[in-house]
Amino acid sequence: MNKHLFYTAALLTIIVLSSLFVLNPSVQASNVQDGLRQVGGEAYYNDGTMEPAEANPTNIVGSIIEIALGFLGIIFVILIIVSGYQWMTAGGNATTIETAKKRIINSVVGLLIVLTAFTITLEVLNRTGDILTNN
Repeated sequence: MNKHLFYTAALLTIIVLSSLFVLNPSVQASNVQDGLRQVGGEAYYNDGTMEPAEANPTNIVGSIIEIALGFLGIIFVILIIVSGYQWMTAGGNATTIETAKKRIINSVVGLLIVLTAFTITLEVLNRTGDILTNN
């Protein structure tokens, strides 16, 4: 009986909270789309205009690095989830737990290496961009 009451209360809470977001005019789709257009315009276009940014080598390399880091982030999350699942379902098996721990540690070390490499690359690209634009 208590489980049924808990699930009913949780469902009602979710419905009430989600209805607050649906009925709130500041969260409706048109406002969200306008905000996304503004952010996208500022991030990928010059000064928020709809003209594409200059296709110089720095922008091209930066885009390639951004895509690569996105894939590496996805791989990191997948490795952490798989390792966590393996650890939780190990059932006390010491070798399986140790394998999962090693994979988690190796994933975090790999992420730190990638972020360090990104930081170094970002600094090099910033300095290269300054050299290319004579600033």
